[in-house]
Amino acid sequence: MAEQDLVQKDLRALWKAPEVEERRKYISVTELVAPDSVTSPGPARAAPLGAGLARAQQGTNAHRLFEALKFTPYEALIKISEEELRQPLEFIANTKELPLLEIIDKGHVEWGFALNYRNSLMQGQIDLWGVLGETLWMVDYKTGSQRYSETAFKQLEAYAWALYRMKYLEGVREIKLAVVYPMDEIVKIETVRSLAELNSRMEKLLDDYSLV
Repeated sequence: MAEQDLVQKDLRALWKAPEVEERRKYISVTELVAPDSVTSPGPARAAPLGAGLARAQQGTNAHRLFEALKFTPYEALIKISEEELRQPLEFIANTKELPLLEIIDKGHVEWGFALNYRNSLMQGQIDLWGVLGETLWMVDYKTGSQRYSETAFKQLEAYAWALYRMKYLEGVREIKLAVVYPMDEIVKIETVRSLAELNSRMEKLLDDYSLV
């Protein structure tokens, strides 16, 4: 009888944990704009690795020098800069393609930020940005190859979008993205004409990225 009772007994359904949509907790801007660049190409040879480290150190020194323009007059800075960086510094100060010194004076250099987007954290550090009139200028200094200009512009777009979400762009009507190659004395500029379009595109990109 006991066995028969067990057979005929109605059992409740097995407990299941609620399904939760897993999302990334951290948003890597580098991985977001150039996912292929984060994969390792394998072990590097000693000679190329040494040259790469030297270029990286030169890039770090150049960034520090350009950052110093915010706090030190150009005339004083040119006297104490390393010889190999004097010509790039002169280019930064004298280029007519964008108002770099004015952006540095009125804007923000090496500006770090953290943005909470749908419970994911985006962090980044912008080389230089500033609002002149109704125009936002986003500037990225590059000391490496110009082959990666497209990725640099995508990164600047992501940073501009972050500023928009953080309410820093009230009154801005136009966004100018500038990738500056001081060593080569080259400036590349692109314009983002619609904040609404940028916001829509970035939201879709981030939603797809966060669920990967």
